[in-house]
Amino acid sequence: MILRRPSDSLVLGFSPGAKYRVAFTDVTETVHAISDMHQFSPAAEYVFGGTMAATALMAADLRRAGESLGVRLDCDGAAAGSYTEYSTGGHLRGYMRRKVLEEYDADPPANHEQLVGSEFRALAYLSRPGSEPDGKSVFRVSPPTFRNLVETYYLESFQLPTWANVGVRMDSAGVAKAMGIMVQCMPDGAMQDFVERVGVFTSEEALARVMDDPALETARVALGLPDIEIGTAVPLEFRCGCSRERSRAMLAGMPIRDLEEIAAAGAPQVVSCHFCGSAYEFPPEELREILAARKKA
Repeated sequence: MILRRPSDSLVLGFSPGAKYRVAFTDVTETVHAISDMHQFSPAAEYVFGGTMAATALMAADLRRAGESLGVRLDCDGAAAGSYTEYSTGGHLRGYMRRKVLEEYDADPPANHEQLVGSEFRALAYLSRPGSEPDGKSVFRVSPPTFRNLVETYYLESFQLPTWANVGVRMDSAGVAKAMGIMVQCMPDGAMQDFVERVGVFTSEEALARVMDDPALETARVALGLPDIEIGTAVPLEFRCGCSRERSRAMLAGMPIRDLEEIAAAGAPQVVSCHFCGSAYEFPPEELREILAARKKA
């Protein structure tokens, strides 16, 4: 399923002088598309926008077909948690644990602490194609900011020094902009300079300038890196990979006892997708076929 094509992107660049990798992302239109589909309230849309921008930055290394990074967040705040996913090709999808948070809708950024609580409990799952082993990272993020989510992921998973900033601007309708910046010091980079310039790379002023004018020259000036060169720019859009075939495979993977109960009920089984709302119906005779094949396996 594909919604209207957005103008979002993940842009990767490099500073040859400092040996820093730089990434910029804008997920605004994708957040709007998913929010419209799930009917998020403004506060839920705010949290989702921040986690989606963070996920896009966390997926900056995905290149090969079939790779995906899923990020599940649990928190003790009112939002409860979220799931966001980036797949190779710039495909994004996700959902919020709580879609409506009306008591915080008046000013979500001011209510950030109440929305997300004291920490994020994060699970990042990197799925790879074929026989390559998947990767899983479990970590805690405190304080639970979108910036810290990106930085902690790269430090815990790859031991890669990273500074990041994620901004979510709101207007009367909800999210006006959801964007992020990331700067990483490569192994042969100027590490001392990297540490000393944290205030520049993570400043609200630098992020605001790029959000106001997402142009290369603006980024160069805002980050103090005049030699940034753009490598790749990946268009981003909502796309769900669900299908009837995948839903059937999910049913076929259920325990035999559960399948026997479903088949014995003699009623159609409907499998619904959390991401896009698509529903796939399996009639009783097909359920019996699945059960028979499962018993023979």
